[in-house]
Amino acid sequence: MSSLFFPTSDKCFLAQPEWRKVIYDGPGQSIYAPEAPEFSMQVVNSFFVCLADMPEVMWWGYPFRQALLAGRRVNPKRIQHVAELAAANHERFAAWYEDFKKLGVELKEVPSKDPSSPYQVVLEHPVGWLGSMHMGYWASMLILQELLIQCEWPVDYRDSQKELVQNILRSVESVGSGTMGPFRLGYSIRIVYEFASVETQRWIISLLDKFSKRYAATDKNSYPSPRVDAQGYS
Repeated sequence: MSSLFFPTSDKCFLAQPEWRKVIYDGPGQSIYAPEAPEFSMQVVNSFFVCLADMPEVMWWGYPFRQALLAGRRVNPKRIQHVAELAAANHERFAAWYEDFKKLGVELKEVPSKDPSSPYQVVLEHPVGWLGSMHMGYWASMLILQELLIQCEWPVDYRDSQKELVQNILRSVESVGSGTMGPFRLGYSIRIVYEFASVETQRWIISLLDKFSKRYAATDKNSYPSPRVDAQGYS
């Protein structure tokens, strides 16, 4: 989380070749149950490899996005670099998602049990930690597609952005339940906050009040104030 939101260089240490080998073959393999299918382990490990590349995207992409929002001119070479970096990571995540779908995880639309939820129908994830990965994928694609939109990439991702936001927010109730729920949401809920409408941001803040008692990364004090414009998705 720290490397994603507060990168200290353009390369996360986990993206280095020696650490990639640890992710795939190191002692971390012991976290899996002996009966865990090898393909499932490969999918999980590949997700973390993709995620380890995101700090580099944040390092170059966030200042670029903020400069554009402030109306400052950006060097065309910087735009090209950000576009190529985002496109390459987008392609890797898209390929990973094709493998993830082979795990046969089926989401269900069910009535919300939360009276404060802005959604009457939410997404039910059968396995919490797989739901966390699913949400992490959506959040990462939000970042990458936003950068590609800002770079005027020849693909219109705006409709997809709205769907990704709604997918994440409608998953909060299911994936965020239980003792480890806030931990599973930390990354995706912080990212989706940046893309949500002001009404939805206020709802997220109300959730953080509950979550922060169990997981510090969901402390609302680490979030910016709700937006003052009419932009964002809900």
